[in-house]
Amino acid sequence: MQSLTQLGKWNLTEKDKEFTRCLLDEWYSGSTLSSVLQQWEEHNNKYLPSEKVPLNILCYNVEGWGTRYLEVVDLVYKIDASISVLTEVGELWNKFTIPNFNMFHQKGTNRSGGVCVSVGKHLRATQIQLEIENTVIVDVFNLSDPIRIIGIYWPQGQERNLDDLSPYITQETIITGDFNASLEEWNSTASDKRGKILKEWIEKNNLTYIPSSSHSSKRSKRNIDLTFSNIDGINAETMFFGTSDHWPIVMTCENIGFEIRNFFPFVRWHIFEGMLALLQDFWIKEQSITSVDEWYNTYTRFLAALRNRVTVWKKKEKYRPSLPPLIIDKLKKLRRIRNKYYTERKSGCQNEETRVLLRVINREVRQEIAIHKSSCWQSFLSSIRDKSDRPEKAFWSQVSRVYKSRSLPFSKLNSGQSVISDKKEIVDTLFSYYENQFKKTEIKKDDPNDMEIEEEHRVLLNELSISEETVEPTSAFEIAKFIKKAETKKVIRFRSNIELHD
Repeated sequence: MQSLTQLGKWNLTEKDKEFTRCLLDEWYSGSTLSSVLQQWEEHNNKYLPSEKVPLNILCYNVEGWGTRYLEVVDLVYKIDASISVLTEVGELWNKFTIPNFNMFHQKGTNRSGGVCVSVGKHLRATQIQLEIENTVIVDVFNLSDPIRIIGIYWPQGQERNLDDLSPYITQETIITGDFNASLEEWNSTASDKRGKILKEWIEKNNLTYIPSSSHSSKRSKRNIDLTFSNIDGINAETMFFGTSDHWPIVMTCENIGFEIRNFFPFVRWHIFEGMLALLQDFWIKEQSITSVDEWYNTYTRFLAALRNRVTVWKKKEKYRPSLPPLIIDKLKKLRRIRNKYYTERKSGCQNEETRVLLRVINREVRQEIAIHKSSCWQSFLSSIRDKSDRPEKAFWSQVSRVYKSRSLPFSKLNSGQSVISDKKEIVDTLFSYYENQFKKTEIKKDDPNDMEIEEEHRVLLNELSISEETVEPTSAFEIAKFIKKAETKKVIRFRSNIELHD
């Protein structure tokens, strides 16, 4: 009864109040504490419908990972590739990584060689250790059927015995990479010795050539980036993209894929917080009658069970971050550096290099976000212009959803003398207040306090003019950021006793 009375005092919607009452009924109607927690733990263990997505694999001779890193990341996310086989990565293969991907590498016979296989973190992958240069073997799981990926780079000067790979071919294997081998029946203009040897070897191992839509070499009409497999239902397409001397190839496995659930958890934290407050007395009493370890284990289980109980699953067509992976990755790096900087400053051992690095990366992130927003806007305008018969009508129908009249973030204003509820009066009062605040202060020469401040200001200017130390410039963005930290969320008090109420 006391809980219901306390619940009525909170500013909750009727729907949230009803849900909280339901939780209280479950809490008090349970025979034991363990039975209630078990009921809450099993609440969301129902089957969530999923969708099978075909597996996309990228094969690309990057001709130097350090110079092609950005375009590879762009291509991986554009074609939604879960696995990438990158050849001729060079010595800088570990300087950059694809966000949310695990990288597996094998060195090459020279500085520009080497192979990398990157697998998305939504899949589980294990590298098979072997001492064959320019060859990476990775087993990939969490698919409808586990597969083995063999990435190969076979430069012109390397001697290779293909029979060394025969023991590693399993029931479902995909071999792809730059073989520098051509055969007329493999979409090349002529056949060479290496191509004939390769054809004989794949036939002996029951592998099938996967044809692509075009030749892969930009310098000639040879098709030297090849794919072989013993899996049915694989299609390959040549992508006319990138600045390397090879065209990338994208393979789609129709019979092999992975499941995605278009449901995302949404935790109602305000109800979670309310239940903690309502049940606080119970847990205080439990603490006095049970041991510390037992109480701790039970309470942590209660927190996890309650979180699961107040979680609802909402369906979305596809999760798309508002920012591209490169910017998200840089934001994570910015957060790490910011945490390091404030930790060092708090401990008293502030590092100047960390502070400068923080400012540089912060500036870069803001610039990249601005460029991204501009490119999205240009893309939107071009799509409206190209796809619609009446672009002006389509433009305004889309923009009208974005540019809506904005209401004030509060409904009343207490000026100290009266409470104003009319919006126009609120705006006029605030305008008058801030106009007076930012008027230039007049210095009274007969006032000793004003003259003292004026003298201190003059001395400070003289010291700055003769000082050899440089004053580091700041920006309006940093000042605004500092002011926002100092503001309270609910009530902003001014010196003139003006309050803004939510």
